[in-house]
Amino acid sequence: LMFLKRAFLGGNVLELTHLEVSDALEALPHLSQVAFDIAKVNHYKFDNEQQTLIKVFLTDIDIVNQYLFFDGDSKESVFSIYDAINAVTTMAPDLLPVDIGKYPREMMKLKEILLGGGDEFVAAKEMTSALEQGKYLLEEADLFYRVYNFYLAEMNSRAPISHDFSDFPVKSSLEQEYLNHFARIAHDYKFIKGSATSSYYSFDYYRNENAFFQTGALEYLMAKVMDFYGHANPNARGGYDMTLDETVLLIKDFKTFLKDYGIINIGRKGGGEIEGVADNLVLMSTLFQYQSDGCDPDYVCMEIPEVTEFIIGLLTAVEVKDFFTDTMMELCRSELDQYDRIAPSCFRKNFLNVMETKIPGDGRSIANYMPKMHEYIKELVSDVPEGQPITESPSFMKFMIETESFTRTCMYYDKDKKDEVYMKVNDAFAVFAGLLNVESTLLRFDLDQNNIVDSWNKNGKNEVLNAYYRTYKGALIALVEDKVGGEWIAKLVAKPIFQYLVKYGEVPDTGKFKSVWKFVRFILKRNKNADISRTTVSTMLKTISNQSDNAQAHPFKCEECLRDPTVECIPEGEDWL
Repeated sequence: LMFLKRAFLGGNVLELTHLEVSDALEALPHLSQVAFDIAKVNHYKFDNEQQTLIKVFLTDIDIVNQYLFFDGDSKESVFSIYDAINAVTTMAPDLLPVDIGKYPREMMKLKEILLGGGDEFVAAKEMTSALEQGKYLLEEADLFYRVYNFYLAEMNSRAPISHDFSDFPVKSSLEQEYLNHFARIAHDYKFIKGSATSSYYSFDYYRNENAFFQTGALEYLMAKVMDFYGHANPNARGGYDMTLDETVLLIKDFKTFLKDYGIINIGRKGGGEIEGVADNLVLMSTLFQYQSDGCDPDYVCMEIPEVTEFIIGLLTAVEVKDFFTDTMMELCRSELDQYDRIAPSCFRKNFLNVMETKIPGDGRSIANYMPKMHEYIKELVSDVPEGQPITESPSFMKFMIETESFTRTCMYYDKDKKDEVYMKVNDAFAVFAGLLNVESTLLRFDLDQNNIVDSWNKNGKNEVLNAYYRTYKGALIALVEDKVGGEWIAKLVAKPIFQYLVKYGEVPDTGKFKSVWKFVRFILKRNKNADISRTTVSTMLKTISNQSDNAQAHPFKCEECLRDPTVECIPEGEDWL
Protein backbone atom coordinates (compact mmCIF):
# COMPACT_ATOMS: atom_id res chain seq x y z
CA LEU A 1 0.00 0.00 0.00
CA MET A 2 3.00 2.32 0.01
CA PHE A 3 1.92 3.72 -3.36
CA LEU A 4 -0.83 5.55 -1.43
CA LYS A 5 1.88 7.34 0.52
CA ARG A 6 2.83 9.16 -2.68
CA ALA A 7 -0.80 10.06 -3.35
CA PHE A 8 -1.19 11.82 0.01
CA LEU A 9 2.36 12.85 0.95
CA GLY A 10 4.20 13.11 -2.38
CA GLY A 11 7.85 12.17 -2.74
CA ASN A 12 9.09 8.68 -3.55
CA VAL A 13 7.04 5.58 -2.94
CA LEU A 14 9.50 3.72 -0.69
CA GLU A 15 10.97 6.70 1.15
CA LEU A 16 9.56 8.73 4.04
CA THR A 17 11.11 12.08 5.00
CA HIS A 18 10.67 13.80 8.37
CA LEU A 19 8.49 16.46 6.70
CA GLU A 20 6.27 13.73 5.23
CA VAL A 21 5.98 12.12 8.67
CA SER A 22 4.77 15.46 10.04
CA ASP A 23 2.14 15.71 7.30
CA ALA A 24 1.17 12.07 7.86
CA LEU A 25 0.49 12.64 11.56
CA GLU A 26 -1.98 15.36 10.64
CA ALA A 27 -3.73 13.38 7.89
CA LEU A 28 -3.64 9.88 9.39
CA PRO A 29 -6.66 10.13 11.76
CA HIS A 30 -8.87 11.39 8.95
CA LEU A 31 -7.63 8.95 6.30
CA SER A 32 -7.95 6.11 8.83
CA GLN A 33 -11.63 6.98 9.09
CA VAL A 34 -11.93 6.48 5.31
CA ALA A 35 -10.03 3.18 5.48
CA PHE A 36 -12.23 2.00 8.34
CA ASP A 37 -15.42 2.83 6.40
CA ILE A 38 -14.18 0.85 3.41
CA ALA A 39 -13.08 -2.12 5.51
CA LYS A 40 -16.33 -2.32 7.46
CA VAL A 41 -18.81 -1.47 4.69
CA ASN A 42 -20.29 -4.98 4.65
CA HIS A 43 -20.76 -4.98 8.44
CA TYR A 44 -22.55 -1.67 8.97
CA LYS A 45 -26.17 -1.91 10.07
CA PHE A 46 -28.19 1.31 9.98
CA ASP A 47 -31.77 2.37 9.60
CA ASN A 48 -32.09 3.44 5.94
CA GLU A 49 -28.77 1.69 5.47
CA GLN A 50 -28.02 2.51 1.83
CA GLN A 51 -28.89 6.17 2.18
CA THR A 52 -26.79 6.46 5.35
CA LEU A 53 -23.80 4.78 3.69
CA ILE A 54 -24.03 7.20 0.78
CA LYS A 55 -23.68 10.11 3.20
CA VAL A 56 -20.73 8.32 4.87
CA PHE A 57 -18.92 7.89 1.57
CA LEU A 58 -19.65 11.43 0.43
CA THR A 59 -17.86 12.60 3.58
CA ASP A 60 -15.01 10.18 2.84
CA ILE A 61 -14.59 11.56 -0.68
CA ASP A 62 -14.33 15.08 0.72
CA ILE A 63 -11.64 13.90 3.17
CA VAL A 64 -9.63 12.21 0.42
CA ASN A 65 -9.88 15.30 -1.78
CA GLN A 66 -8.72 17.50 1.09
CA TYR A 67 -5.56 15.48 1.74
CA LEU A 68 -4.44 14.64 -1.80
CA PHE A 69 -0.91 15.91 -2.29
CA PHE A 70 -1.10 16.87 -5.98
CA ASP A 71 -3.21 19.57 -7.59
CA GLY A 72 -6.40 18.37 -9.25
CA ASP A 73 -5.19 19.28 -12.75
CA SER A 74 -1.69 17.80 -12.33
CA LYS A 75 -0.56 15.19 -14.86
CA GLU A 76 2.02 13.83 -12.41
CA SER A 77 1.91 10.04 -12.21
CA VAL A 78 0.88 8.89 -8.73
CA PHE A 79 0.66 5.09 -8.98
CA SER A 80 0.10 2.37 -11.56
CA ILE A 81 -2.79 0.03 -12.30
CA TYR A 82 -0.54 -2.82 -11.18
CA ASP A 83 -0.10 -1.19 -7.75
CA ALA A 84 -3.86 -1.09 -7.28
CA ILE A 85 -4.35 -4.65 -8.60
CA ASN A 86 -1.66 -6.03 -6.30
CA ALA A 87 -3.10 -4.23 -3.29
CA VAL A 88 -6.60 -5.61 -3.89
CA THR A 89 -5.55 -9.17 -4.73
CA THR A 90 -3.16 -9.32 -1.75
CA MET A 91 -5.21 -7.63 0.96
CA ALA A 92 -8.80 -8.29 -0.12
CA PRO A 93 -8.84 -11.19 -2.58
CA ASP A 94 -12.58 -11.77 -2.06
CA LEU A 95 -13.60 -8.12 -2.28
CA LEU A 96 -14.55 -8.27 -5.96
CA PRO A 97 -16.44 -11.00 -7.85
CA VAL A 98 -13.72 -10.95 -10.53
CA ASP A 99 -10.02 -11.74 -10.21
CA ILE A 100 -8.78 -8.43 -11.59
CA GLY A 101 -5.19 -9.68 -11.42
CA LYS A 102 -5.86 -11.64 -14.61
CA TYR A 103 -7.08 -8.64 -16.55
CA PRO A 104 -4.64 -5.70 -16.36
CA ARG A 105 -5.19 -4.87 -20.03
CA GLU A 106 -8.94 -4.67 -19.51
CA MET A 107 -8.44 -2.57 -16.37
CA MET A 108 -6.38 -0.09 -18.39
CA LYS A 109 -9.05 0.09 -21.06
CA LEU A 110 -11.73 0.68 -18.41
CA LYS A 111 -9.52 3.42 -16.96
CA GLU A 112 -9.28 4.99 -20.42
CA ILE A 113 -13.07 4.89 -20.87
CA LEU A 114 -13.80 6.45 -17.47
CA LEU A 115 -10.79 8.70 -16.88
CA GLY A 116 -9.24 9.37 -20.27
CA GLY A 117 -5.75 7.88 -19.99
CA GLY A 118 -5.09 4.48 -21.56
CA ASP A 119 -1.71 3.60 -20.06
CA GLU A 120 -0.88 1.82 -16.82
CA PHE A 121 -0.14 4.97 -14.81
CA VAL A 122 -2.78 6.89 -12.88
CA ALA A 123 -2.15 10.63 -12.88
CA ALA A 124 -3.28 13.00 -10.13
CA LYS A 125 -5.73 14.53 -12.60
CA GLU A 126 -7.29 11.11 -13.17
CA MET A 127 -7.57 10.45 -9.43
CA THR A 128 -9.40 13.74 -9.06
CA SER A 129 -11.69 12.85 -11.95
CA ALA A 130 -12.50 9.48 -10.38
CA LEU A 131 -13.40 11.16 -7.10
CA GLU A 132 -15.54 13.77 -8.86
CA GLN A 133 -17.44 11.08 -10.77
CA GLY A 134 -17.95 9.08 -7.58
CA LYS A 135 -19.24 12.17 -5.80
CA TYR A 136 -21.62 12.96 -8.67
CA LEU A 137 -23.13 9.45 -8.55
CA LEU A 138 -23.44 9.45 -4.76
CA GLU A 139 -25.01 12.92 -4.64
CA GLU A 140 -27.49 11.87 -7.30
CA ALA A 141 -28.22 8.67 -5.35
CA ASP A 142 -28.76 10.68 -2.16
CA LEU A 143 -31.38 12.80 -3.91
CA PHE A 144 -32.93 9.65 -5.44
CA TYR A 145 -33.48 8.23 -1.95
CA ARG A 146 -34.97 11.49 -0.72
CA VAL A 147 -37.37 11.69 -3.67
CA TYR A 148 -38.39 8.05 -3.22
CA ASN A 149 -39.18 8.62 0.48
CA PHE A 150 -41.02 11.85 -0.31
CA TYR A 151 -43.42 9.93 -2.58
CA LEU A 152 -43.18 6.66 -0.65
CA ALA A 153 -46.84 5.60 -0.88
CA GLU A 154 -46.97 6.13 -4.63
CA MET A 155 -43.55 4.55 -5.27
CA ASN A 156 -44.54 1.43 -3.32
CA SER A 157 -47.85 1.10 -5.14
CA ARG A 158 -48.29 -1.30 -8.05
CA ALA A 159 -49.52 1.43 -10.41
CA PRO A 160 -47.64 3.49 -13.02
CA ILE A 161 -46.42 6.94 -11.98
CA SER A 162 -48.95 9.66 -12.76
CA HIS A 163 -46.96 12.92 -12.35
CA ASP A 164 -43.57 14.52 -13.09
CA PHE A 165 -42.27 15.04 -9.49
CA SER A 166 -42.09 18.80 -10.09
CA ASP A 167 -43.40 19.55 -6.60
CA PHE A 168 -40.29 18.06 -5.00
CA PRO A 169 -38.15 20.94 -3.62
CA VAL A 170 -34.69 21.28 -5.18
CA LYS A 171 -31.93 23.71 -4.19
CA SER A 172 -29.83 23.97 -7.35
CA SER A 173 -29.73 23.33 -11.08
CA LEU A 174 -27.69 20.18 -10.39
CA GLU A 175 -30.38 18.83 -8.07
CA GLN A 176 -32.93 19.60 -10.79
CA GLU A 177 -30.83 17.53 -13.19
CA TYR A 178 -30.85 14.64 -10.71
CA LEU A 179 -34.62 14.98 -10.23
CA ASN A 180 -35.24 14.90 -13.98
CA HIS A 181 -33.18 11.73 -14.19
CA PHE A 182 -35.18 10.14 -11.38
CA ALA A 183 -38.44 11.06 -13.11
CA ARG A 184 -37.30 9.54 -16.41
CA ILE A 185 -36.35 6.26 -14.72
CA ALA A 186 -39.69 6.19 -12.89
CA HIS A 187 -41.68 6.74 -16.09
CA ASP A 188 -39.66 4.78 -18.65
CA TYR A 189 -38.34 1.69 -16.84
CA LYS A 190 -40.71 -1.14 -16.00
CA PHE A 191 -38.41 -4.00 -14.93
CA ILE A 192 -35.89 -2.68 -12.40
CA LYS A 193 -34.00 -4.77 -9.87
CA GLY A 194 -32.10 -3.04 -7.04
CA SER A 195 -32.35 -4.92 -3.74
CA ALA A 196 -34.71 -7.59 -5.14
CA THR A 197 -33.26 -10.93 -6.21
CA SER A 198 -34.89 -10.44 -9.59
CA SER A 199 -36.87 -7.84 -11.44
CA TYR A 200 -40.60 -8.58 -11.26
CA TYR A 201 -41.87 -9.48 -14.71
CA SER A 202 -45.57 -8.72 -14.40
CA PHE A 203 -48.10 -6.12 -15.48
CA ASP A 204 -47.85 -4.49 -12.04
CA TYR A 205 -44.98 -2.20 -11.06
CA TYR A 206 -42.54 -3.31 -8.36
CA ARG A 207 -40.12 -0.60 -7.24
CA ASN A 208 -37.51 -0.28 -4.52
CA GLU A 209 -35.30 2.68 -3.71
CA ASN A 210 -32.04 0.83 -4.46
CA ALA A 211 -33.25 0.08 -7.99
CA PHE A 212 -33.22 3.79 -8.89
CA PHE A 213 -29.62 4.16 -7.71
CA GLN A 214 -28.61 1.01 -9.62
CA THR A 215 -30.36 2.04 -12.82
CA GLY A 216 -29.00 5.57 -12.70
CA ALA A 217 -25.45 4.35 -12.14
CA LEU A 218 -25.73 1.86 -15.01
CA GLU A 219 -26.98 4.59 -17.32
CA TYR A 220 -24.02 6.76 -16.29
CA LEU A 221 -21.60 3.93 -17.10
CA MET A 222 -23.30 3.22 -20.44
CA ALA A 223 -23.05 6.91 -21.35
CA LYS A 224 -19.30 6.72 -20.74
CA VAL A 225 -18.99 3.55 -22.82
CA MET A 226 -21.05 4.96 -25.70
CA ASP A 227 -19.18 8.24 -25.60
CA PHE A 228 -15.95 6.25 -26.03
CA TYR A 229 -17.03 3.64 -28.60
CA GLY A 230 -20.16 5.15 -30.11
CA HIS A 231 -21.04 8.71 -30.95
CA ALA A 232 -23.13 11.61 -29.75
CA ASN A 233 -26.59 11.63 -31.30
CA PRO A 234 -29.21 14.22 -30.30
CA ASN A 235 -31.95 11.92 -31.63
CA ALA A 236 -30.93 9.07 -29.33
CA ARG A 237 -32.33 8.59 -25.84
CA GLY A 238 -29.49 9.44 -23.48
CA GLY A 239 -27.64 11.46 -26.13
CA TYR A 240 -25.50 8.62 -27.53
CA ASP A 241 -25.92 5.52 -29.63
CA MET A 242 -23.75 2.69 -30.96
CA THR A 243 -23.80 0.80 -34.24
CA LEU A 244 -22.98 -2.88 -34.67
CA ASP A 245 -19.46 -2.08 -35.91
CA GLU A 246 -18.80 0.09 -32.87
CA THR A 247 -20.13 -2.68 -30.60
CA VAL A 248 -17.61 -5.09 -32.17
CA LEU A 249 -14.78 -2.78 -31.06
CA LEU A 250 -16.14 -2.81 -27.48
CA ILE A 251 -16.36 -6.62 -27.38
CA LYS A 252 -12.88 -6.95 -28.87
CA ASP A 253 -11.32 -4.84 -26.11
CA PHE A 254 -12.81 -7.08 -23.40
CA LYS A 255 -12.73 -10.38 -25.30
CA THR A 256 -10.46 -12.29 -22.88
CA PHE A 257 -12.62 -11.49 -19.88
CA LEU A 258 -15.79 -12.38 -21.82
CA LYS A 259 -14.25 -15.66 -22.97
CA ASP A 260 -13.18 -16.63 -19.45
CA TYR A 261 -16.68 -15.99 -18.11
CA GLY A 262 -18.46 -17.96 -20.83
CA ILE A 263 -19.98 -15.03 -22.73
CA ILE A 264 -17.80 -15.80 -25.75
CA ASN A 265 -17.53 -19.45 -26.84
CA ILE A 266 -14.59 -20.30 -29.07
CA GLY A 267 -15.31 -22.59 -32.01
CA ARG A 268 -16.71 -20.83 -35.07
CA LYS A 269 -15.41 -21.72 -38.53
CA GLY A 270 -13.10 -18.94 -39.65
CA GLY A 271 -13.55 -16.98 -36.43
CA GLY A 272 -16.43 -14.58 -35.94
CA GLU A 273 -16.91 -15.17 -32.20
CA ILE A 274 -16.56 -11.47 -31.35
CA GLU A 275 -18.92 -10.43 -34.13
CA GLY A 276 -21.41 -13.06 -32.93
CA VAL A 277 -21.52 -11.66 -29.41
CA ALA A 278 -21.85 -8.12 -30.78
CA ASP A 279 -24.73 -9.30 -33.01
CA ASN A 280 -26.52 -10.77 -30.00
CA LEU A 281 -25.97 -7.69 -27.83
CA VAL A 282 -27.39 -5.35 -30.46
CA LEU A 283 -30.24 -7.78 -31.28
CA MET A 284 -31.29 -8.26 -27.65
CA SER A 285 -30.95 -4.58 -26.78
CA THR A 286 -32.65 -2.98 -29.76
CA LEU A 287 -35.47 -5.49 -30.30
CA PHE A 288 -36.27 -7.41 -27.12
CA GLN A 289 -36.24 -4.98 -24.19
CA TYR A 290 -39.13 -3.01 -22.74
CA GLN A 291 -37.82 0.24 -24.28
CA SER A 292 -36.51 -1.25 -27.54
CA ASP A 293 -37.45 0.66 -30.67
CA GLY A 294 -35.38 -1.12 -33.31
CA CYS A 295 -32.15 -0.14 -35.00
CA ASP A 296 -32.11 2.15 -38.02
CA PRO A 297 -28.48 2.55 -39.19
CA ASP A 298 -29.32 5.90 -40.80
CA TYR A 299 -30.69 7.43 -37.59
CA VAL A 300 -30.38 5.66 -34.24
CA CYS A 301 -29.21 2.19 -33.25
CA MET A 302 -28.43 0.91 -29.74
CA GLU A 303 -29.35 3.51 -27.10
CA ILE A 304 -28.54 3.89 -23.41
CA PRO A 305 -31.93 2.77 -21.98
CA GLU A 306 -31.99 -0.33 -24.21
CA VAL A 307 -28.55 -1.61 -23.20
CA THR A 308 -29.17 -0.62 -19.56
CA GLU A 309 -32.28 -2.82 -19.51
CA PHE A 310 -30.28 -5.64 -21.06
CA ILE A 311 -27.64 -5.36 -18.32
CA ILE A 312 -30.32 -5.30 -15.59
CA GLY A 313 -31.59 -8.57 -17.05
CA LEU A 314 -28.06 -9.98 -16.94
CA LEU A 315 -27.70 -8.92 -13.30
CA THR A 316 -30.96 -10.72 -12.54
CA ALA A 317 -29.74 -13.85 -14.32
CA VAL A 318 -26.37 -13.73 -12.53
CA GLU A 319 -28.02 -13.41 -9.11
CA VAL A 320 -30.36 -16.33 -9.80
CA LYS A 321 -27.68 -18.38 -11.60
CA ASP A 322 -26.30 -20.36 -8.65
CA PHE A 323 -29.74 -21.25 -7.30
CA PHE A 324 -31.07 -22.14 -10.75
CA THR A 325 -28.14 -24.34 -11.78
CA ASP A 326 -27.60 -25.94 -8.36
CA THR A 327 -31.28 -26.90 -8.11
CA MET A 328 -31.29 -28.26 -11.66
CA MET A 329 -28.06 -30.21 -11.04
CA GLU A 330 -29.57 -31.79 -7.93
CA LEU A 331 -32.78 -32.77 -9.69
CA CYS A 332 -30.82 -34.19 -12.63
CA ARG A 333 -28.08 -35.84 -10.56
CA SER A 334 -28.75 -39.25 -12.12
CA GLU A 335 -28.74 -37.84 -15.67
CA LEU A 336 -25.37 -36.08 -15.75
CA ASP A 337 -22.68 -37.21 -18.15
CA GLN A 338 -19.06 -37.89 -17.20
CA TYR A 339 -18.33 -34.17 -17.39
CA ASP A 340 -21.21 -33.24 -15.03
CA ARG A 341 -23.27 -31.81 -17.85
CA ILE A 342 -27.07 -31.93 -17.67
CA ALA A 343 -29.16 -34.06 -20.02
CA PRO A 344 -31.38 -31.65 -22.01
CA SER A 345 -34.36 -33.98 -21.52
CA CYS A 346 -33.93 -33.72 -17.74
CA PHE A 347 -33.53 -29.94 -17.92
CA ARG A 348 -36.85 -29.61 -19.73
CA LYS A 349 -38.59 -32.15 -17.53
CA ASN A 350 -37.63 -30.25 -14.35
CA PHE A 351 -37.85 -26.69 -15.63
CA LEU A 352 -41.20 -26.03 -13.97
CA ASN A 353 -40.02 -27.63 -10.70
CA VAL A 354 -37.06 -25.25 -10.57
CA MET A 355 -39.32 -22.27 -11.32
CA GLU A 356 -41.56 -23.20 -8.37
CA THR A 357 -38.77 -23.90 -5.84
CA LYS A 358 -38.23 -21.21 -3.20
CA ILE A 359 -34.95 -19.34 -3.54
CA PRO A 360 -32.90 -19.74 -0.32
CA GLY A 361 -32.80 -16.53 1.70
CA ASP A 362 -35.50 -14.94 -0.42
CA GLY A 363 -38.74 -16.79 0.31
CA ARG A 364 -39.92 -16.32 -3.28
CA SER A 365 -39.52 -18.50 -6.32
CA ILE A 366 -38.75 -17.61 -9.92
CA ALA A 367 -42.45 -18.21 -10.54
CA ASN A 368 -43.23 -15.40 -8.07
CA TYR A 369 -40.97 -13.04 -10.01
CA MET A 370 -42.37 -14.20 -13.39
CA PRO A 371 -46.04 -14.97 -12.64
CA LYS A 372 -47.37 -14.56 -16.17
CA MET A 373 -44.72 -16.85 -17.67
CA HIS A 374 -45.45 -19.38 -14.93
CA GLU A 375 -49.13 -19.14 -15.84
CA TYR A 376 -48.26 -19.64 -19.54
CA ILE A 377 -46.17 -22.76 -18.90
CA LYS A 378 -48.81 -24.21 -16.59
CA GLU A 379 -51.33 -23.74 -19.37
CA LEU A 380 -49.04 -25.46 -21.89
CA VAL A 381 -48.74 -28.57 -19.70
CA SER A 382 -52.31 -28.60 -18.40
CA ASP A 383 -53.27 -31.58 -20.59
CA VAL A 384 -50.40 -33.80 -19.42
CA PRO A 385 -51.81 -36.73 -17.36
CA GLU A 386 -50.90 -36.67 -13.69
CA GLY A 387 -47.68 -38.54 -13.03
CA GLN A 388 -46.35 -38.01 -16.56
CA PRO A 389 -43.40 -35.66 -17.27
CA ILE A 390 -44.30 -32.23 -18.64
CA THR A 391 -42.18 -33.03 -21.70
CA GLU A 392 -45.18 -35.08 -22.91
CA SER A 393 -46.74 -31.76 -23.91
CA PRO A 394 -45.87 -30.90 -27.56
CA SER A 395 -46.64 -27.22 -26.90
CA PHE A 396 -44.28 -27.07 -23.93
CA MET A 397 -41.56 -28.90 -25.87
CA LYS A 398 -41.87 -26.45 -28.77
CA PHE A 399 -41.54 -23.53 -26.36
CA MET A 400 -38.42 -25.01 -24.74
CA ILE A 401 -36.78 -26.04 -28.03
CA GLU A 402 -37.34 -22.61 -29.56
CA THR A 403 -35.97 -20.88 -26.45
CA GLU A 404 -32.90 -23.11 -26.31
CA SER A 405 -32.32 -22.57 -30.03
CA PHE A 406 -31.50 -18.88 -29.64
CA THR A 407 -29.74 -19.09 -26.26
CA ARG A 408 -27.46 -22.12 -26.69
CA THR A 409 -24.41 -22.24 -28.93
CA CYS A 410 -25.31 -25.74 -30.15
CA MET A 411 -28.22 -28.02 -29.39
CA TYR A 412 -27.06 -30.96 -31.51
CA TYR A 413 -23.72 -32.44 -32.52
CA ASP A 414 -24.98 -33.51 -35.96
CA LYS A 415 -27.03 -31.93 -38.73
CA ASP A 416 -29.68 -34.63 -38.43
CA LYS A 417 -30.55 -33.31 -34.95
CA LYS A 418 -30.45 -36.73 -33.34
CA ASP A 419 -27.56 -36.41 -30.90
CA GLU A 420 -28.24 -33.64 -28.37
CA VAL A 421 -25.44 -31.67 -26.74
CA TYR A 422 -25.50 -32.00 -22.95
CA MET A 423 -25.87 -28.70 -21.12
CA LYS A 424 -23.09 -26.97 -19.21
CA VAL A 425 -23.88 -24.66 -16.31
CA ASN A 426 -23.56 -21.65 -18.64
CA ASP A 427 -26.07 -23.20 -21.06
CA ALA A 428 -28.71 -23.51 -18.34
CA PHE A 429 -27.93 -19.95 -17.25
CA ALA A 430 -28.22 -18.68 -20.84
CA VAL A 431 -31.65 -20.26 -21.29
CA PHE A 432 -32.95 -18.48 -18.18
CA ALA A 433 -31.36 -15.18 -19.26
CA GLY A 434 -33.00 -15.50 -22.68
CA LEU A 435 -36.40 -16.04 -21.07
CA LEU A 436 -36.14 -12.60 -19.46
CA ASN A 437 -35.97 -11.04 -22.93
CA VAL A 438 -38.94 -13.10 -24.07
CA GLU A 439 -40.95 -12.06 -21.04
CA SER A 440 -40.21 -8.34 -21.20
CA THR A 441 -41.13 -8.34 -24.90
CA LEU A 442 -44.46 -10.10 -24.50
CA LEU A 443 -45.55 -8.07 -21.46
CA ARG A 444 -44.74 -4.86 -23.30
CA PHE A 445 -46.95 -5.52 -26.31
CA ASP A 446 -49.80 -7.34 -24.53
CA LEU A 447 -51.93 -4.22 -24.30
CA ASP A 448 -55.09 -5.88 -22.96
CA GLN A 449 -53.07 -8.02 -20.52
CA ASN A 450 -54.54 -11.39 -21.51
CA ASN A 451 -51.09 -13.03 -21.64
CA ILE A 452 -50.82 -13.06 -25.44
CA VAL A 453 -50.07 -10.43 -28.10
CA ASP A 454 -53.29 -10.52 -30.12
CA SER A 455 -53.67 -9.80 -33.79
CA TRP A 456 -57.01 -8.29 -32.78
CA ASN A 457 -57.54 -7.75 -29.06
CA LYS A 458 -60.72 -7.22 -27.07
CA ASN A 459 -60.32 -3.44 -27.39
CA GLY A 460 -60.19 -3.61 -31.19
CA LYS A 461 -56.43 -3.04 -31.50
CA ASN A 462 -53.92 -5.06 -33.51
CA GLU A 463 -51.19 -5.68 -30.93
CA VAL A 464 -49.02 -7.59 -33.44
CA LEU A 465 -48.80 -4.71 -35.91
CA ASN A 466 -48.31 -2.31 -33.01
CA ALA A 467 -45.17 -4.30 -32.18
CA TYR A 468 -44.09 -4.21 -35.82
CA TYR A 469 -44.41 -0.45 -36.25
CA ARG A 470 -42.96 0.45 -32.82
CA THR A 471 -39.95 -1.87 -32.88
CA TYR A 472 -39.46 -4.43 -35.63
CA LYS A 473 -40.00 -2.58 -38.90
CA GLY A 474 -36.44 -1.27 -39.29
CA ALA A 475 -34.92 -4.61 -38.29
CA LEU A 476 -36.99 -6.52 -40.85
CA ILE A 477 -36.06 -4.08 -43.59
CA ALA A 478 -32.36 -4.47 -42.77
CA LEU A 479 -32.73 -8.26 -42.51
CA VAL A 480 -34.18 -8.76 -46.00
CA GLU A 481 -32.71 -5.82 -47.93
CA ASP A 482 -29.86 -7.78 -49.51
CA LYS A 483 -32.05 -10.81 -50.11
CA VAL A 484 -34.81 -9.03 -52.06
CA GLY A 485 -32.66 -6.70 -54.17
CA GLY A 486 -32.83 -3.30 -52.56
CA GLU A 487 -34.19 -1.05 -49.84
CA TRP A 488 -37.39 0.02 -51.60
CA ILE A 489 -38.48 -3.60 -52.15
CA ALA A 490 -37.51 -4.43 -48.54
CA LYS A 491 -39.72 -1.60 -47.27
CA LEU A 492 -42.56 -2.93 -49.40
CA VAL A 493 -42.38 -6.54 -48.17
CA ALA A 494 -41.16 -6.02 -44.57
CA LYS A 495 -44.64 -5.96 -43.06
CA PRO A 496 -45.91 -9.17 -44.74
CA ILE A 497 -42.56 -10.85 -43.94
CA PHE A 498 -43.09 -9.96 -40.26
CA GLN A 499 -46.63 -11.39 -40.40
CA TYR A 500 -45.26 -14.47 -42.19
CA LEU A 501 -42.60 -14.85 -39.46
CA VAL A 502 -45.25 -14.61 -36.74
CA LYS A 503 -47.51 -17.16 -38.46
CA TYR A 504 -44.97 -19.72 -39.69
CA GLY A 505 -41.89 -19.12 -37.53
CA GLU A 506 -39.56 -18.47 -40.47
CA VAL A 507 -38.67 -15.89 -43.08
CA PRO A 508 -39.01 -16.75 -46.78
CA ASP A 509 -35.90 -18.31 -48.33
CA THR A 510 -35.31 -16.41 -51.57
CA GLY A 511 -33.04 -19.20 -52.79
CA LYS A 512 -35.83 -21.78 -52.78
CA PHE A 513 -38.76 -21.54 -55.17
CA LYS A 514 -41.08 -23.48 -52.84
CA SER A 515 -40.45 -21.00 -50.00
CA VAL A 516 -40.90 -17.98 -52.28
CA TRP A 517 -44.14 -19.42 -53.71
CA LYS A 518 -45.46 -20.05 -50.20
CA PHE A 519 -44.75 -16.42 -49.33
CA VAL A 520 -46.43 -15.15 -52.52
CA ARG A 521 -49.56 -17.12 -51.68
CA PHE A 522 -49.42 -15.73 -48.15
CA ILE A 523 -49.31 -12.15 -49.47
CA LEU A 524 -52.42 -12.81 -51.53
CA LYS A 525 -54.36 -13.98 -48.48
CA ARG A 526 -56.86 -11.52 -47.11
CA ASN A 527 -56.31 -12.61 -43.50
CA LYS A 528 -52.62 -12.67 -42.59
CA ASN A 529 -53.19 -12.38 -38.87
CA ALA A 530 -51.69 -14.61 -36.19
CA ASP A 531 -51.13 -14.00 -32.47
CA ILE A 532 -47.73 -13.75 -30.77
CA SER A 533 -47.14 -16.05 -27.82
CA ARG A 534 -43.96 -16.52 -25.83
CA THR A 535 -43.10 -19.39 -28.14
CA THR A 536 -43.49 -17.01 -31.08
CA VAL A 537 -41.13 -14.48 -29.47
CA SER A 538 -38.52 -17.23 -28.98
CA THR A 539 -38.95 -18.24 -32.62
CA MET A 540 -38.50 -14.62 -33.73
CA LEU A 541 -35.30 -14.36 -31.69
CA LYS A 542 -33.97 -17.61 -33.12
CA THR A 543 -34.85 -16.71 -36.71
CA ILE A 544 -33.47 -13.17 -36.67
CA SER A 545 -30.29 -14.36 -34.93
CA ASN A 546 -29.74 -17.22 -37.38
CA GLN A 547 -30.26 -14.91 -40.37
CA SER A 548 -27.35 -12.62 -39.44
CA ASP A 549 -24.45 -12.49 -41.87
CA ASN A 550 -22.02 -13.62 -39.19
CA ALA A 551 -24.09 -16.66 -38.19
CA GLN A 552 -24.35 -17.68 -41.84
CA ALA A 553 -20.64 -17.20 -42.55
CA HIS A 554 -19.25 -18.68 -39.31
CA PRO A 555 -21.25 -21.70 -38.10
CA PHE A 556 -20.17 -23.25 -34.81
CA LYS A 557 -18.14 -26.48 -34.86
CA CYS A 558 -20.40 -28.36 -32.48
CA GLU A 559 -18.89 -31.84 -32.73
CA GLU A 560 -15.28 -30.66 -32.68
CA CYS A 561 -15.61 -28.12 -29.88
CA LEU A 562 -18.33 -29.44 -27.58
CA ARG A 563 -18.21 -33.24 -27.62
CA ASP A 564 -15.31 -33.36 -25.16
CA PRO A 565 -15.14 -30.20 -23.01
CA THR A 566 -11.66 -31.13 -21.74
CA VAL A 567 -10.28 -30.52 -25.25
CA GLU A 568 -9.64 -26.84 -25.91
CA CYS A 569 -11.00 -25.71 -29.25
CA ILE A 570 -8.44 -23.83 -31.32
CA PRO A 571 -9.73 -20.39 -32.37
CA GLU A 572 -9.62 -19.32 -35.99
CA GLY A 573 -9.34 -15.83 -37.41
CA GLU A 574 -8.97 -13.70 -34.26
CA ASP A 575 -5.75 -13.47 -32.23
CA TRP A 576 -6.68 -14.56 -28.69
CA LEU A 577 -3.25 -14.22 -27.08
